[in-house]
Amino acid sequence: ITADDFTAGADMIAGLVGAAADARAFANVFEAGVRLRWPTGGALRPYAVIGGGVARITAEATFFRNGVETDPAALGIGLGPNLSGEVTRGLGMIGAGVDVAASKNLAIDAGIRYTGFVATSDGTPRYYVYPVLRAQFGIGVRF
Repeated sequence: ITADDFTAGADMIAGLVGAAADARAFANVFEAGVRLRWPTGGALRPYAVIGGGVARITAEATFFRNGVETDPAALGIGLGPNLSGEVTRGLGMIGAGVDVAASKNLAIDAGIRYTGFVATSDGTPRYYVYPVLRAQFGIGVRF
């Protein structure tokens, strides 16, 4: 979920001390939603999904000098929450897909989801709120 301005900020700081940077942000996500199905009478069952949840987002920046990972403190860099730390944000999700009945109790599912992280006004850097578009594939058991 890393945005260009996040990596550019780390690269700028690293450049000031003659180093290189690798900056990334990761999200562990919990989502729950509701599927709205369209009856087709056949094996293909299209659906729309809407939901929400929470994400624990971790930002980390690694610095390298002469190709060797170097402690930021040794380079005179003090990492703030914009390059190092964790935050929890709410999220909203919408999507669509189709499931195919493989048997009475087994379905194959393919879909696409768009997830947007809730922005805040607390000064959190913008990379924490970049949306994610993902494709997914799965196998489901029907009850």
